[in-house]
Amino acid sequence: VQVVPPKPLTTRASVTVLLNDLNDPPTFAATAASVNLAENNKANATVFTAKATDPDKPAQTLTYSIVSAVNGVNADMSSAFAIDPVTGKVTVVSANLFDFESAANKSFTLVLRATDNGAPNHSTAESLIGDETVTISVTNVNEAPVISVSSDGTAGTPVVPLAGGKATYQLNEYTPVAAFGRPANGDVVFRLSATDPRSEERRVGKECRSRWSPYH
Repeated sequence: VQVVPPKPLTTRASVTVLLNDLNDPPTFAATAASVNLAENNKANATVFTAKATDPDKPAQTLTYSIVSAVNGVNADMSSAFAIDPVTGKVTVVSANLFDFESAANKSFTLVLRATDNGAPNHSTAESLIGDETVTISVTNVNEAPVISVSSDGTAGTPVVPLAGGKATYQLNEYTPVAAFGRPANGDVVFRLSATDPRSEERRVGKECRSRWSPYH
């Protein structure tokens, strides 16, 4: 007797999988960037502009911030820089912060972050690339020599200190160079010194000497 197996029965079901959209962290194009800036900067000069993108559709609104800022000797410089939270533009707050001749202020390292307005918020620190590290290298600029005046000559200390390229000494006639001495030709009235602020410092001194007349 041959037994015929029953014909298998089939059925179908339609299953729909719904994916919930989760907020994704924004991301920078690269983990690091570098810029070269000349020393003797102006106040509020632009240093760098951060740019992050948000993968969500529609994209979230991003807010930029400075996580940390240190100089060449790793000192905290957070208050020396500012960032526009909307545009990501980084500026240096004070003038003349960048100084090639200074070991501390010839380089800076900033860590920048972008945070979205999703729920919950996510930042670039949570992305695969992470926050962006910006290295600032200060370049050298030829600077004019700086003049200083002495207080060890016959004229003594200037009554009006040197400012704006001008100083004033006050000297009485017949002022002796030493106790009970009389003024003589060649006495040092005051000295001028000029210092080159570049790292290869050069110093030049000039003396103002008296030409004394007994009839004056």
